[in-house]
Amino acid sequence: MSTLASQSVSLHATPVGGRERPQGSYVSAETLTNEANFSGETQQWHVIGSAGATARETDDPSSRSLCALPFACPLTVTAKQGGMVKIISPVEGWVPVADDVGYVLLAKGDGSAGARWRYRVVCRDGAFVRHGIELTSPFLFNLPWHSVVEVLERRINDAGLPRLKIAEGWISEVLNPLSGQRGPVVEIVKLLQPLQYRVVLPDGAVVRRTVELASSQVKTIAAGELVQVSAKKFSDLGNRCVQRLKLADGGAAAVEGDTNDDDDQKADLFKIKHSDSLGEDDNCVVCLSGPRTATIVHGEIGHIACCLECARILKARGDACPVCRAPIDSVVQHFWA
Repeated sequence: MSTLASQSVSLHATPVGGRERPQGSYVSAETLTNEANFSGETQQWHVIGSAGATARETDDPSSRSLCALPFACPLTVTAKQGGMVKIISPVEGWVPVADDVGYVLLAKGDGSAGARWRYRVVCRDGAFVRHGIELTSPFLFNLPWHSVVEVLERRINDAGLPRLKIAEGWISEVLNPLSGQRGPVVEIVKLLQPLQYRVVLPDGAVVRRTVELASSQVKTIAAGELVQVSAKKFSDLGNRCVQRLKLADGGAAAVEGDTNDDDDQKADLFKIKHSDSLGEDDNCVVCLSGPRTATIVHGEIGHIACCLECARILKARGDACPVCRAPIDSVVQHFWA
């Protein structure tokens, strides 16, 4: 069972690959298939290939197929030979650790291994590992296409690019647009199954509408309660991103919310463009009568929650933002152009 706090989640993971590496080490076909001193004792593995894996009769990858093993299928492994592992459950046979092009199919651990923040390299050129968070820091090595990496932290660098920290250094989440290329470098590996967390913060876990901490509060989950988590995502707000968990029941706590983020953004954009035709429910949250004509700015974001007069009064009195309680840096009147 994992633990869920209101603003952060503590996950204690162990290296997935064979070599002894610091916490967060990456997994590739090479590290798994060249693992030294396999003890022969029974080990729990699972399928992480999105299309599953195939159990075969012998350790020859071209031997007769026994059955298809779906994503998240648990495996009981007793031996490893080259790029194949011998399993006794759910069937007796052999399963390749990676396919012909190096796509990693298997990883160690049971279903709880999904609590690790694992990403798969989807860029054909691989993922460049650098010493520091900036792209100007020294290059260390390249993670091959299809490798699986465990991420310890996500931050936005000075160039505005999301960077992911692994045990050996930093990699980019997306390609640098200044290079003329766009697209993901890595994508998060989905959960093997819903995970159960217990709220450990004495004040409870705050549930918000979307993945961002600045979104509106939905409810609070009391300390000691158990919740089911169906997905994971990092927030985008600020330099240091926060691990967020989506609740299986559609809510969110330190967590991603109960609605689709893209739909939320489209709805908010519609309200900005059509502010003259909104109903009473979309009026200023303070006076409840005027339209929301001002943006309350705090840090790198702002909330469109008040009419200009109320927003200025809040700023003058030194009050916090009525949505997220952050200090108000400034108030601006907004127009759609």
